[in-house]
Amino acid sequence: MFKKVSVFTRNSIYGNLKRFQSQYHTTYRSTPSLASFGCSKDDNNNNNFSLIKLNFKININRFYSTLNGTTSNSNTTTTNDINLSEINISNYLAEIKKLEILSQIPKPIEEFKEELLKCDPKKLNNNQRLLSSSFLWKYLGITNSSPNTLGERELNKIWSFLDVDTKSIDNKQEKDAIEIQQLIICLHSRYLIDRVIPLMNEIINNRDIDTLSEKMIIQCFLISPHLSRWEDMVKYGKRISPQVFDQLNAEPYYSHEFFPYKKIYELLNIQNSDNNNKNEDNNGNIKPWTQYNIHSLGFKNNKIISENISEETFKTAEKNYYQEMDLLKSKIMDQDGYIIANLGEIKYCLMFGGAVKLYLQMGGPPLVCGGILKDNSIQLYGSSHFEDEFNNSVEIRSEYNLDIVKNNSSNIDNAISLIGNHKQIVSNLNTSNGNNEKYIYTMDIKINLLKD
Repeated sequence: MFKKVSVFTRNSIYGNLKRFQSQYHTTYRSTPSLASFGCSKDDNNNNNFSLIKLNFKININRFYSTLNGTTSNSNTTTTNDINLSEINISNYLAEIKKLEILSQIPKPIEEFKEELLKCDPKKLNNNQRLLSSSFLWKYLGITNSSPNTLGERELNKIWSFLDVDTKSIDNKQEKDAIEIQQLIICLHSRYLIDRVIPLMNEIINNRDIDTLSEKMIIQCFLISPHLSRWEDMVKYGKRISPQVFDQLNAEPYYSHEFFPYKKIYELLNIQNSDNNNKNEDNNGNIKPWTQYNIHSLGFKNNKIISENISEETFKTAEKNYYQEMDLLKSKIMDQDGYIIANLGEIKYCLMFGGAVKLYLQMGGPPLVCGGILKDNSIQLYGSSHFEDEFNNSVEIRSEYNLDIVKNNSSNIDNAISLIGNHKQIVSNLNTSNGNNEKYIYTMDIKINLLKD
């Protein structure tokens, strides 16, 4: 028997999901495949800013350099009497990798950083330029607790090292190294994301996807939704392995700033029949990375239906559900008739380009939804699997269709509301007759957001 799991009273299954996520977390952290997105364990010369449980921490395996720390080329290039040979840059890179985030930077490393900022990248070969960009990116990772505080001077210099015309490079390995580094840093720096548009155009328009490396495909997949390239995301997503997708699905629960790329991809596939996944031409006008705190969430006009559940069982569940809703209406309802939900401690919404992340917890396990931002509307999708108290395999799916509405009494950049409808499907996946038992909840919803 599949016991009804109320959309607002799922405390009994929360412990199960926490145990599941704890196991997933252990598995994920012990393997480097997602951490490097297709890289080997040695490809860890760089770092990505990774926020775990709202505290910024550095995981050097997540954001990698495309070069190893040493090279067989020992030719020396000197700029302003400073040794910028590949070996010397590699040595400084190795030294800075030993430092902890926000630790004191030794004077020699500070001086070397200043020399890199002053040097002319055009006087360096491609390996030196890649190593220099890795060193500066690593320096920013050590000296900043968040990508939001990165200095434009350093970021622009990193790009000047990476701004290489790769069309003239015959060596595929060298070409891939430069381009993958461009994709990674442009995405994770946030500030530089528009610089990578020409490269994305070149890859999608002029290259056979069968010739692209796994690293290249994954990086193009990750950056596509932020550029509102929905067709491209679907195209690259078809080439990503289930193992990588499983890890992409787990990461958004633990990394605050990591978007639920798998859920965005699944949403696009759901919409594919409607032919709504055309790339958008934003002319380089990309919505900056923005975090909103969820001030409140309200719902009304609740309905419940079922599939493959006996009439007697459903009538009991329906009666209990509407009694619960009537009780809530008498206690916590706003002036517009929305029942105010009791949310968990961690609740936020991220937007960056066309990608959206919604992290919510309403009386049960947290659920991360991935979404797409088009014009003034947002569509979101999320799902989660766990076992209930009867050892049933349960799936929860949430879908939102929302319009962005300005709060008339506030600046739109600081306070907005997401108003629309929400559908949640709770399914028992292991029924004996093979027919999934489902409770389907629908409601009008309003989410009030305040810019962080």
